[in-house]
Amino acid sequence: MSCCGRSRAAKTKNTKVSNKGKVLIEYLGTKHIALFSSASMRSYTFSTSPSQRVQSVNAQDAELLLRKRNFRRSISGNRRKG
Repeated sequence: MSCCGRSRAAKTKNTKVSNKGKVLIEYLGTKHIALFSSASMRSYTFSTSPSQRVQSVNAQDAELLLRKRNFRRSISGNRRKG
């Protein structure tokens, strides 16, 4: 029985780690943009369409994006994984 308990705990821990370091960011601009981050080596595409307006981005990238006036932290459930 302890074997199964450890297995479940390990799966839960892995799930938490995979979501760690992500922040929901909402794009407030009026045009389509594509960005590349040298911090995380990831690219992001934002537009005014609902599927690309809110995205889950790397925490390092979010810190930089939130300094720009076209981005804000979001709590929306409508997001695209980045």
